[in-house]
Amino acid sequence: MNAEVLPDNLVRAGFLADGEDGQVDPGAIVVAWDRPTDAPDGAVQVYVNGQLAAVCDDPARREMVAPADSGDTLAVALIATDVASADGDHAGLLTPQQRGSRALLRWPRLAAAGSEASVEIFGNGGGGEIDFQTPLSDRPIDWFANSAGRWGFGLCSQGEGGFGYDAAQALGLGRGAFGIGEWGFDADWLSWLSEPLAAGEHRLAAVARDRLGNAVADPPEAAVTIVEPPPRVAEMSISQDTGGRLSLAWQTL
Repeated sequence: MNAEVLPDNLVRAGFLADGEDGQVDPGAIVVAWDRPTDAPDGAVQVYVNGQLAAVCDDPARREMVAPADSGDTLAVALIATDVASADGDHAGLLTPQQRGSRALLRWPRLAAAGSEASVEIFGNGGGGEIDFQTPLSDRPIDWFANSAGRWGFGLCSQGEGGFGYDAAQALGLGRGAFGIGEWGFDADWLSWLSEPLAAGEHRLAAVARDRLGNAVADPPEAAVTIVEPPPRVAEMSISQDTGGRLSLAWQTL
């Protein structure tokens, strides 16, 4: 068996909504993902609240619809596995998803960086100077991996990449505002979502490297304040005394 949980920052999920009136489909979610270059090359399993909900056995796909209940609090996780293990239940690999206390970094994928570049994220642990020796990202983030599914205008032969409407899933040339659609390489974004961070004043830096491993001289930095999330509550109730005053009671989890 070869199976690996995809990092949270590579997974995106949302309820399916009608494009006309915005009504949410209560029984389905759209799940999209990026596959790391060293992940098992085969199937992707979707787990909702720890239960196997759907399987995609097409290595080229990066999106699918899975059943879910909009009335529930959803925890969505994906496991990449080889095709032989695609029907197996690998829920034992999942760990409880931490809530809150995370930092999300987003940056444009500029063509000037080169297709074989990568990015690593470093931080200061909540105080002091940034530690550039130990990255927070669990692996280098591919600037533009071959598995991303589309190449932009000028980066491959005309009609073979994602900028041509008939060539891939992207909106093509002439089908959207210039620079907003996915046919333009510079129109895309990269992102990284941290693991839960300790409370404090965090400074983060994104260090880009070219295919030879040369790092940028002055990596961009970002700052974020992390506070402890409040406890979860349940069994909330409201009571009113004879004077009309309302009281709110609850249990912490």
